[in-house]
Order: sequence, then C-alpha cells, then structure tokens
Amino acid sequence: EETDELLLHIMAMSKKLNDKFMKVVFIGGTIATDNYYSKMFKEKLTKFLPEIQIQQAEYPPEIGAVILAKQST
Repeated sequence: EETDELLLHIMAMSKKLNDKFMKVVFIGGTIATDNYYSKMFKEKLTKFLPEIQIQQAEYPPEIGAVILAKQST
C-alpha cells in the first residue's frame, strides 16, 4: 500500500545518509493534513523508525526552490 512505499523510501534515505535521527517534514495536501492516510503513515513511521523526528516545515516549498536556485547560480 502507499504508506508502505513511502516508509520504504524514508528507510532507504535514512540508511543512505547514515542518519538514524533525521527529521522528516510532510509537504502536500494528502500527507500534511490530518486525514486517515496521514495518520496511518505517521503511526507506521513512529513504529518502524521511532528515532525519526516529524516536524513542521519552517517555510513553504517555494522558498526552498528559490534558495536552491540561488545556490546553483
């Protein structure tokens, strides 16, 4: 199911970065709002990766895009 796929992505990223204690921010309507799908995913994330921290985004995604664009020039 979709939540399992997303969990596998985060597990792979954590392993690749060798960072057990990384922070995860949810962006997007389906995952960032309070609904059945996001609750199920958060439960799985805390069950299988309890060291991962879920936090609120400091800025909207557009700001991150601007920062990355400025850094590449």
